Amino acid sequence: MSIKVGLSGAIGRMGRRVGAALAAMEGVDFTCGLVRSSGLGADGCVAPLVDDAQAAIDHCDVLMDFTDVDRTFELSRLCAAAGRPVFVGTTMRTEADLDTLRKIAIDIPIICAPNVTRGAATLFGILEGLARRLGPDYDAKVLGLHHRAKKEVPSGTSGEIARRIRTGRGDDAPPEIATVLAGGTYGTHEALFAGPNDEIRITHTVTRPDIDVTVLRAGLDWLMSKPAGFYGISEVLAE
Repeated sequence: MSIKVGLSGAIGRMGRRVGAALAAMEGVDFTCGLVRSSGLGADGCVAPLVDDAQAAIDHCDVLMDFTDVDRTFELSRLCAAAGRPVFVGTTMRTEADLDTLRKIAIDIPIICAPNVTRGAATLFGILEGLARRLGPDYDAKVLGLHHRAKKEVPSGTSGEIARRIRTGRGDDAPPEIATVLAGGTYGTHEALFAGPNDEIRITHTVTRPDIDVTVLRAGLDWLMSKPAGFYGISEVLAE
């Protein structure tokens, strides 16, 4: 049986790419793109566009969200009331934002995926372990390079890298994040560990804009099979 998926933010830069991937995915029924009323006439979504959030949620098994934080909270609460799991690709700005999602996830499964490439999802876990082993003798910094039109700064990937480093080191605060917006680059993130005698630099670069459908599919299958809870994309791919 196909998984019926609704997509919020379907006409955004990322949403269009996710929508195209969903439409081509075997075993998935891309039921609708959820947009604001002003976006109903937009092009670029292969599924019907709707502006009724409750109706969209009622007619899907999973809602995928690539919008903004406030909209994500609004839709996640509606999904919780309806018993629908949520795949969140929206950038969470702060730890408080993540805590809000965790509270909603008491009632439904929620995946938080600041990056939907397998490489980045794998990197998160590696960096946490590396930060733990290096300890406080190494200064840690995070750099994000993105296209000039990017709105969410710092990126969700930069934020997740910083959180993983903080967790690994046991620090009270995450490391500093620097962001550069330039040209049309898809996205590069670097974690720097600078010690008294050497440096370690780990870089992840998106080389093409295509969505990794295996990551999306793994997330959808996870949400359909797991109990309520807050899950990271690294956790999903590790199983």
